[in-house]
Amino acid sequence: MTPPALPEFSWLVEQFPYPGLFALLILGSIGLPLPEDAILLFCGFLISGNVVAPVPAALVVYLGVLAGDFVIFSVGRKYGRSIITNKRFYRLLSPERFSVLESKFKKFGIFIIFFGRHLWGFRAQIFLASGILGVNPRKFVLADALAAIITVTVMLTIGYNGARTVQDLDLHSLHAGHIITGVAVIIAAFILIKSHKNAEAKRTPAK
Repeated sequence: MTPPALPEFSWLVEQFPYPGLFALLILGSIGLPLPEDAILLFCGFLISGNVVAPVPAALVVYLGVLAGDFVIFSVGRKYGRSIITNKRFYRLLSPERFSVLESKFKKFGIFIIFFGRHLWGFRAQIFLASGILGVNPRKFVLADALAAIITVTVMLTIGYNGARTVQDLDLHSLHAGHIITGVAVIIAAFILIKSHKNAEAKRTPAK
C-alpha cells in the first residue's frame, strides 16, 4: 500500500515499513520529489490500516523529519553564502528571499525556525538560511524538535482520521485501493496549493 506519487520508492515501504518511511523523509530532504507532509499523511493511513504500529511509526517519522531538516541546515552551514548565488539553489533560496529571511532572523532569532517549520513550502528555505547565517546547531535542533512534535502529530492524525473516514463510508475493512485513492487526493491538493503559490510568487515583484 503505497501512494502513486512514490512508485519508484514503493518497495522501501512494502518491504521495510519503518526504515522505508525514514528513508523517504531523508530522500525528500535532499531534493527528490517526496513531500514531507504527504509521507506523514501516508504514515497515518498505514497506522489506521494496522500496517505499522502507532508508537514505533510515529517515532521513526519524527526522527526522519529531524534528520531531514538537519541535512538541509548542514548544507547551508557548510557552503554558507555561496549558496545564495548558486544557480542550483536559486529556485529554493533566491538572494531576495534570503535577504528577507536574514532580517527576520535578526528580529526574531530561532523563533523563525519554530514557526517556519509549519509553513509548507517555506520551511526548507528557512532551514537552509539558518545554516547559512550560522545558527548554533543545538539551538536549531531544539527549535526544530519542539516544532516537529506539532507537525508530526497533526499530519499523522489527519492521515489516520482520513483513513478511518474512508472505512466508515465503505462500511467494510480498509482496502489498499481506498488508501491509494485517499493519498492521491491529498497529494493532488498539495500540488495544486504549491502551484498556486509559485504562480503568485512569479506575479509578485521582488522588493
